[in-house]
Amino acid sequence: MSPLTAIRALPQARYIPHKRAEEWLQIVAREEPDRLLWHIDRLKGFGGSDIGSLVAAQRTARTGEHIHTFKSDRDIVRDKLLLNHPQRPVGPMLWGTLLEDDIEALSLHRFGATVDQEAIDAIESLAPDATHPWVRRNLDSIWRIGNARILIDYKAPGEIAHFFSQGAPLEYRCQLHQYAHEGKRAGVKFDAYALCVLDTPRRIPRLVNVRHDPGILSEVLDAGDFYWEEYVLAGKTPAAPDFLDEAVLLESSPELDMMVAEYGAWKALLTFAEQRAKTHSEQIKSYLQSRGFTDGHKVKTGPYSISARRKESIDRQGVLLLLQSAGISPTSFMLESGEFNEKAAFEKLVSLHAAGAIQADPQGMLLQDEIISLRPPHHQSKSVEAELYRAVRDVAGDLLIPSFEALCESLAPTPADDADIVNDHDIDNPELDSRESLGVSP
Repeated sequence: MSPLTAIRALPQARYIPHKRAEEWLQIVAREEPDRLLWHIDRLKGFGGSDIGSLVAAQRTARTGEHIHTFKSDRDIVRDKLLLNHPQRPVGPMLWGTLLEDDIEALSLHRFGATVDQEAIDAIESLAPDATHPWVRRNLDSIWRIGNARILIDYKAPGEIAHFFSQGAPLEYRCQLHQYAHEGKRAGVKFDAYALCVLDTPRRIPRLVNVRHDPGILSEVLDAGDFYWEEYVLAGKTPAAPDFLDEAVLLESSPELDMMVAEYGAWKALLTFAEQRAKTHSEQIKSYLQSRGFTDGHKVKTGPYSISARRKESIDRQGVLLLLQSAGISPTSFMLESGEFNEKAAFEKLVSLHAAGAIQADPQGMLLQDEIISLRPPHHQSKSVEAELYRAVRDVAGDLLIPSFEALCESLAPTPADDADIVNDHDIDNPELDSRESLGVSP
């Protein structure tokens, strides 16, 4: 089945114009070609990363209390109607995607667990739920520790302190409950649910236990039914959220904190690098000029081409002083933009001097500078110099990463404690043994 045919087979297809579908496919094929079919599959319902936002929106509608989520209910419905285009994962989402295999390997070793692939296959092979056809799942893992079976979702957040002071966020609790619902349909019973969170500064995985809550499961199914039937299958979108409230609440967003820390780290490195590069550039220019390198000269060294050219400029302040001494108002040389036209003023002074109207020679206001330029090879060049430049650039990137990570660690909030495990319903006692906290015997 072609991608366009797959979109035409969606239950909400009648509300997706052909042109919109084609544009969506073109953008996704360009941005994430390897995940095109995965993005199309996500259109068939609400996945684990969607459902928490829908539950949060319904809670807000009932209580008026805003709950921060990665996306609004409006965004999620617009995704399903192809009104939004999938974005490349960034920040914690990107880390989670890239590091998932590594987090799992570290976690299995640290907690003495094995992957229950049979249980995963049983859930992934399920036919759609006839009662709740929108339910989708994309399991990270199911562990076995002894005789216990544990539903696991891996996370690589930018900042982890809130996991160990407030417990698992609502979005993730909803995600695990939706997956557990699918497990029940497949006859897979779980003894515990947990988030496996990568503590980047400590380079260790840590567990956050999520208690089974029938109330949350009920909210998950109710929210999914409501938004699927009332919006997606009706081709409608929820009202736009109050962006003022959202913006105020973003001040306490741990995701935003980490993104700002990352920006600060790269910006600090960029500023320092620019200052050092400028210093070295001035040293190179001074060295060349002292050896007679002047207008028209060129030289190649390493991957760079260096050339010199003469640039003429006019001393604006000197021209203004000559105009004043000649009794000429500078306003007659103002452009419509309000800027002073020193070139026209200079030419006027030259003509006055030639006519003997003024004694001072305005040619003294004409400045000449030697401009020395260092240019790297073109990015598409296959020359030896270009290959050398790219090799140097790659090495520089490898060297920068440790510095970036160290800066991020300094800028980002410090985790609250050294706990490896925390129960979302027992926050006051985070120092729990992993197997005890998950209800698993040693």
